[in-house]
Amino acid sequence: MTARTGMTNIISTLRGMTNAGTADYSIAGASYWSDDQLQNCLDKYRSDYYEREISPVDEYTGGIPTTTRYYVGSFNIESGTAVFWIQNSQGTKLTETTDYTVDYSLGLVTFNADTDGQRYFATYRSYDLNGAAAEVWRMKAGHYADMYSFSAGGHNIQKSALIRQALEMASYYSQSRGARSIELTRDDLC
Repeated sequence: MTARTGMTNIISTLRGMTNAGTADYSIAGASYWSDDQLQNCLDKYRSDYYEREISPVDEYTGGIPTTTRYYVGSFNIESGTAVFWIQNSQGTKLTETTDYTVDYSLGLVTFNADTDGQRYFATYRSYDLNGAAAEVWRMKAGHYADMYSFSAGGHNIQKSALIRQALEMASYYSQSRGARSIELTRDDLC
């Protein structure tokens, strides 16, 4: 399996958050951390949204209200037309670059022209990078538990320090996840 092209920036960010090289260690002949392995971890922290209404940002140009930017409502979005698209209230899909551009890390859609505040809907995948980072650090701590302490050339390497540092980073990213929310719709109000 090859990591999806729309995941390149998200995987790169996760790699930086976890100090994960492509050959940090090997288990049963598999080197860690390939893009595929990081993507598999990210997929556990993925949220899928279908036709979710996006929120217009009120702006003024020369004192006249205009609407060109909309917040999707999520960060760290997978890019690519196969997994991200915008449609209008009639269900017509718009074309990226022709009709709009996207900042996938911020979840911000910018239309090429004023939309007059029309309603638009997005279908996309977003990722909880903090949750994935916490998991990678926990897996690294598990690997360090198999190591042994040693001294060489005046350096003293203690596996307990490596494990402690990895678990502290896992805790940091777990606590940084923030509140999670879900949308509920009551169907008993007729």
